[in-house]
Amino acid sequence: MGRSFHAGLRDGAGMELRVDGWRKGVRFSASHILPGHPQCGRMHGHTYALHCVVRGDPQAGDGFIVDFNVLTAALRKVTERLDHKMLLPTHNPALDLKESEHEVRFRVGAKQYALPRADVELLPLANCSAEHLSQFCLDALLDALQPGPNVHEVQVGVDEGYGKGAWTARRLTDG
Repeated sequence: MGRSFHAGLRDGAGMELRVDGWRKGVRFSASHILPGHPQCGRMHGHTYALHCVVRGDPQAGDGFIVDFNVLTAALRKVTERLDHKMLLPTHNPALDLKESEHEVRFRVGAKQYALPRADVELLPLANCSAEHLSQFCLDALLDALQPGPNVHEVQVGVDEGYGKGAWTARRLTDG
């Protein structure tokens, strides 16, 4: 006789949750610049969607890996920080960046920019590509979510337009 569904859950059968940022409305609009790139080296913007996959075991009691409401709120906390901002990497040697209380000035090659400080999000990244943004968003999500020991892996995807994006994952436990 085969194991029942509930017995499989108690025995630690892994499951996954998915949040599709396009369908759930977990999105942000932002501009960026990729120094040195022939096309994306010009300031431009995207409407991004933030996606998530959480793998783990349902908890005793509520039966959730993570409550969808808690996960969605944590994802939205990440997007709110980035929404309607100019995203600038602080670890890119091709970007000469100077920050003051009211303004951010930066130079990329021969081009110079000055923006109000409130319109800029400085990110501790080498670049603000979808790849680097997915890593940043994963770190920020884990900080906001504080997943329990039943969560084994979290993946985050950042689309910079419908159908194109980058994903990164972090293994949290050996479950």
